[in-house]
Amino acid sequence: MDLEDIAKLTSAQGRYLLDSLPEYAPELAIKLGDGLRQRGIDPKLAAAALTQSRLRQRARAKFGQFADQMLFTDEALQQATRLEVAAHHAQRYQEAGMDRLTDLTGGIGGDALAMAALGLRVTVYERDPARAAVAQFNLAAFPEAKVINEDFRTSTQNLRGALFADPSRRNTDGKRQFDPNGYDPPLPLLLELARDHPMGIKVAPGLPHRHIPAQAEAQWVSVDGSLVEAGLWFGALRSPGIDPTGSGPHRTALALRHGRAHHLAANPACPTSVPTSQPTALAASAPAGRLSTGPLNDYIYEPDDAVIRASLIAEAAAGLGSANLVSPRIAYVTSSARVTESPFLTGYQVQDSFPFSLKRLKSYLREHGIGQVTVKKRGTAVDPHDLRRRLNLKGNEPAVVILTRLGAQQSVVIAQALPKPKESP
Repeated sequence: MDLEDIAKLTSAQGRYLLDSLPEYAPELAIKLGDGLRQRGIDPKLAAAALTQSRLRQRARAKFGQFADQMLFTDEALQQATRLEVAAHHAQRYQEAGMDRLTDLTGGIGGDALAMAALGLRVTVYERDPARAAVAQFNLAAFPEAKVINEDFRTSTQNLRGALFADPSRRNTDGKRQFDPNGYDPPLPLLLELARDHPMGIKVAPGLPHRHIPAQAEAQWVSVDGSLVEAGLWFGALRSPGIDPTGSGPHRTALALRHGRAHHLAANPACPTSVPTSQPTALAASAPAGRLSTGPLNDYIYEPDDAVIRASLIAEAAAGLGSANLVSPRIAYVTSSARVTESPFLTGYQVQDSFPFSLKRLKSYLREHGIGQVTVKKRGTAVDPHDLRRRLNLKGNEPAVVILTRLGAQQSVVIAQALPKPKESP
C-alpha cells in the first residue's frame, strides 16, 4: 500500500466504501471487486479497499473490534503487538508515573494506540511514509499523539524522557532475524539509549539470555498459553518488587488468560493474579532453585511457554510440593500432587507409560477403546500429525498421548487432561 492508496482510503468516499463492504470472503473477493468497478468505483480504490477488508479481518485476532476502524499494511500487521499486550506495555509507563513517552519505531501505531488510550502523550517516530500515514490515521482519535515521519536516529540528542522501541526482526527478504545485531535498529544501539532513559524494548521470544543486560527485567508474555513476545524493561519501568540494587538480569513471565494477568518471577514480591483492567503487580513465587530429574509420578505438568522461556519452571512448580523433571532439559514436570488452579501449568493425570513403540501404542489404544487422542511431544523427533495418521484410531474414548523421554528412554505417557481453572471474564 502506497501513499496514493492511503489518500484514497482516508477520503470521504474511501471511508464510506470501507464501512459498506461485507465480511471479507476470499471466494467472493474477485466477484465483489468486479462489481465495485462496474459501479464506477476507481479500480485502485476498489483494490485497496478489498485489501483493507482482508487485513481488518485478520487484525481482529490482535485488535478485536478496534480493527474495523483501523488501517493496516500486511507486513506491519504481522509485526504489530496484540492490543491486550500493548495495554500492559502502557500500564508500565502509567504506573511508573510517566505521562509522556516516545515510540521510536511506531509502525502502524499499535502500541501507541494503547498508550494514548491510557492518557499518555505519545510521540511516534516512523521512517516509512506509508506506515507513518497509517499510524496518523489510527491515532486520529487522540489529537495529542504526534507522528513524525523520520528515523529517530537523525535526532537522538533531542530524545527526552521515557522511550519504547519495537525493532524489526526481519531482513529485507522477510526472513526472521535471530541475531539481535541484525534487528532494525540493532539491539546494541537501543541498549545504549536505555542507559539514559526509562525504556522498553520488544525483542524476539527466542532471544538468548546471554544478550540480556544485568540491569534489565526480561519478561516473556503468553496469551492463552501461546508465547507471543518478550520485552526488556529498564529503570522505573521494571516491575514493582524487583530490587533495583540486586544483580540481574531479572526474569519474569506474564501469562494472560481470559482477561486476567498472572505474573511469575524469580524474585518474590506481591499479589498473584489480577484483572487486566486493574494495575498489575509482580506475583509472589517462592524461590525453588533448579528441579532435579526423577521418575514419573501420578501427574505430569506442562509449563506455559512464557515460563519455559523465562527459565522459571522451578518457580511455577513450587506449589506442587515434591516435583521433578521427567528428563534433563525437557520441560515436563511430574508430581504426586494434583493441581488444577495454576495459570502457569497445564496438568494431566497419568494413566500409563511405556517405551515408545508404534506397534505397542496402537495395541494399547485399541485395547482401551481410545479413538480420540491429543498428541503432545517434547524431546522426540516423532511427527504428531504423521503418528496420528498411522495410529488408525477406531475407539470412542479420549486420551492424551505424550511423547517424551523418561530419563534417557524415549517413551509414551498415556494421560487424561485435568480440568482447567474457571476464569472470570
